[in-house]
Amino acid sequence: MDHSRRVERNKAGAGLGEYGTTVRFYDPKLDAWRVVWTGSVHGELLTFIARKVGDKIVMEGQDGDGAQARWIFSKITSQSLYLMIIVPVVAPREHGYPPTVRSFVECQ
Repeated sequence: MDHSRRVERNKAGAGLGEYGTTVRFYDPKLDAWRVVWTGSVHGELLTFIARKVGDKIVMEGQDGDGAQARWIFSKITSQSLYLMIIVPVVAPREHGYPPTVRSFVECQ
């Protein structure tokens, strides 16, 4: 598996942040949402299948390197939500990531 893009991010002068565009569409064959996110800064491409699981939204898919990823949105209100990102299981610390990232997000 080629992790050159992840290494590139850690080089001096490379920005730490990322922003991009998300496209979501419902797939009736899967009874789920397909989600595609493209990052403008580092050329990331993430693809997910999103489903409601209880009171959570769970997105499972792959990052740009093909590693498995899972994002879990919970405690969703009109003003805020909790986001837990479970990073690739294969050597997450190698890329400078903790195995799990938890965030509280306030909506504007």
